[in-house]
Amino acid sequence: MALSDKQCLQINQALFSLAHAYESRLTKEEARRPTGLTLADRSVLMVLGQFASMNSRQLSRAMDINPGTISVYVERLIRKDLVEKVQHKDDRRHWLLSLTPAGQKVYRETVAGAAAY
Repeated sequence: MALSDKQCLQINQALFSLAHAYESRLTKEEARRPTGLTLADRSVLMVLGQFASMNSRQLSRAMDINPGTISVYVERLIRKDLVEKVQHKDDRRHWLLSLTPAGQKVYRETVAGAAAY
């Protein structure tokens, strides 16, 4: 069953409102307890936390974000020691991304905060 234009618009408005409210909440939390993490950073952590390890191309597709932007996010999280890049054991041309122990901790905190919200 296809949705009407009105139903699609209502869903779009609801999703926008929820995303905006969540981003506002994170901004307030960041002001109270600075982590240096953006909503985009936490989004990357959420995806990597759900899918053990993946390469940048898979992450880019999963998040529907262009590869250049994903690279910027990943490099920032690597510098913060939240994500690590490990060479694929069978194909040394490929690198896999996964959460570090510190990244796993932030992932769990993010999931708990999102669930509470």
